[in-house]
Amino acid sequence: MTTVLAVDLGDFTLNQGAVRDFTVVAESGRKVTRQFCPTCGTPLFTRAEMNPAQIFIKCTTLDDPNVFTPVMNCWTSSAPTWAPLADVPHSFPGNP
Repeated sequence: MTTVLAVDLGDFTLNQGAVRDFTVVAESGRKVTRQFCPTCGTPLFTRAEMNPAQIFIKCTTLDDPNVFTPVMNCWTSSAPTWAPLADVPHSFPGNP
Protein backbone atom coordinates (compact mmCIF):
# COMPACT_ATOMS: atom_id res chain seq x y z
CA MET A 1 0.00 0.00 0.00
CA THR A 2 1.27 3.43 -0.92
CA THR A 3 -0.03 6.88 -0.11
CA VAL A 4 0.78 9.51 -2.71
CA LEU A 5 0.28 13.22 -3.06
CA ALA A 6 -0.73 14.35 -6.57
CA VAL A 7 0.99 17.60 -7.55
CA ASP A 8 0.73 19.56 -10.78
CA LEU A 9 4.04 19.12 -12.57
CA GLY A 10 4.37 22.89 -13.04
CA ASP A 11 4.29 23.31 -9.24
CA PHE A 12 6.98 20.69 -8.59
CA THR A 13 10.71 21.26 -8.29
CA LEU A 14 13.35 18.68 -7.40
CA ASN A 15 15.69 20.82 -5.29
CA GLN A 16 18.66 18.48 -5.13
CA GLY A 17 19.89 15.09 -6.18
CA ALA A 18 18.78 12.94 -9.06
CA VAL A 19 16.37 10.10 -9.67
CA ARG A 20 16.45 6.91 -11.67
CA ASP A 21 13.45 5.68 -13.62
CA PHE A 22 11.78 2.29 -13.91
CA THR A 23 9.00 2.23 -16.52
CA VAL A 24 6.37 -0.46 -16.96
CA VAL A 25 3.23 -0.82 -19.05
CA ALA A 26 0.11 -0.75 -16.85
CA GLU A 27 -3.03 -2.85 -17.34
CA SER A 28 -4.45 0.10 -19.30
CA GLY A 29 -1.63 -0.22 -21.83
CA ARG A 30 -0.17 3.13 -20.79
CA LYS A 31 3.28 3.65 -19.31
CA VAL A 32 3.90 4.23 -15.60
CA THR A 33 7.32 5.47 -14.53
CA ARG A 34 8.44 5.02 -10.96
CA GLN A 35 11.32 7.23 -9.86
CA PHE A 36 13.66 6.32 -7.05
CA CYS A 37 16.89 7.39 -5.36
CA PRO A 38 19.81 5.96 -7.36
CA THR A 39 21.91 5.58 -4.19
CA CYS A 40 19.59 3.81 -1.75
CA GLY A 41 16.61 2.76 -3.92
CA THR A 42 13.97 4.66 -1.92
CA PRO A 43 10.79 5.11 -4.01
CA LEU A 44 10.16 8.84 -4.48
CA PHE A 45 7.75 9.66 -7.30
CA THR A 46 5.46 8.16 -9.91
CA ARG A 47 4.68 9.58 -13.33
CA ALA A 48 1.72 8.18 -15.28
CA GLU A 49 1.17 8.54 -19.01
CA MET A 50 -2.56 8.87 -18.33
CA ASN A 51 -1.87 11.95 -16.11
CA PRO A 52 1.09 13.66 -17.81
CA ALA A 53 0.50 17.00 -16.04
CA GLN A 54 0.94 15.50 -12.55
CA ILE A 55 3.64 13.87 -10.46
CA PHE A 56 2.73 11.59 -7.55
CA ILE A 57 4.97 12.05 -4.50
CA LYS A 58 5.33 9.15 -2.05
CA CYS A 59 4.07 10.62 1.24
CA THR A 60 6.57 8.64 3.29
CA THR A 61 9.29 10.88 1.80
CA LEU A 62 7.76 14.11 3.15
CA ASP A 63 9.34 15.81 6.17
CA ASP A 64 5.89 15.95 7.78
CA PRO A 65 3.35 13.60 6.16
CA ASN A 66 0.74 14.74 8.70
CA VAL A 67 0.15 17.95 6.73
CA PHE A 68 -1.39 15.74 4.03
CA THR A 69 -5.03 14.67 4.31
CA PRO A 70 -6.22 11.79 2.09
CA VAL A 71 -9.18 12.55 -0.18
CA MET A 72 -9.65 9.21 -1.95
CA ASN A 73 -8.75 5.53 -1.91
CA CYS A 74 -7.70 3.92 -5.20
CA TRP A 75 -7.12 0.27 -6.06
CA THR A 76 -9.17 -0.91 -3.09
CA SER A 77 -9.87 -4.20 -4.88
CA SER A 78 -6.23 -5.21 -4.41
CA ALA A 79 -5.86 -3.98 -0.81
CA PRO A 80 -5.05 -6.70 1.72
CA THR A 81 -7.89 -7.50 4.12
CA TRP A 82 -5.75 -6.26 7.04
CA ALA A 83 -5.04 -2.86 5.45
CA PRO A 84 -6.92 0.08 6.94
CA LEU A 85 -8.44 2.40 4.34
CA ALA A 86 -8.73 6.12 4.95
CA ASP A 87 -12.20 7.41 5.84
CA VAL A 88 -12.68 9.49 2.69
CA PRO A 89 -15.62 10.45 0.48
CA HIS A 90 -14.38 8.59 -2.61
CA SER A 91 -13.09 5.04 -3.04
CA PHE A 92 -12.36 3.25 -6.30
CA PRO A 93 -11.62 -0.44 -6.96
CA GLY A 94 -9.01 0.63 -9.56
CA ASN A 95 -8.00 3.91 -11.18
CA PRO A 96 -10.64 6.63 -10.76
